[in-house]
Amino acid sequence: MRAISAALLLLTGACASIDAGGRGRTLWFVGVTRVQMPSSTGKLAAIDVATLGAGWDNGPFLGWRAGNWVTADPADCQLLVVIRSAAAAENAVRVLQALEGKQPCVADYTHSLQR
Repeated sequence: MRAISAALLLLTGACASIDAGGRGRTLWFVGVTRVQMPSSTGKLAAIDVATLGAGWDNGPFLGWRAGNWVTADPADCQLLVVIRSAAAAENAVRVLQALEGKQPCVADYTHSLQR
């Protein structure tokens, strides 16, 4: 029964191809897929993906896969701040205030992780 369900999911689901930052890394997903772009500051690419199906992310997978990625060029982002929770956001505010306008790159996943 599970094999039939998985086959139907793969045959009827959608597919997505995501360019993860333009650095030659492409993620492939077939099945039920949710893609969200977290709020960000600076020249970076950030995505949050959850999928039930099959795909390619540094290798093939079948089943449930969830993850988030941040890609940034060190020439553009000498400091990268990734915020994954409300507690981390509180600490990030203190760090960003201490930098006094040095413009770091920030990827804020706190809104995309709320479901």
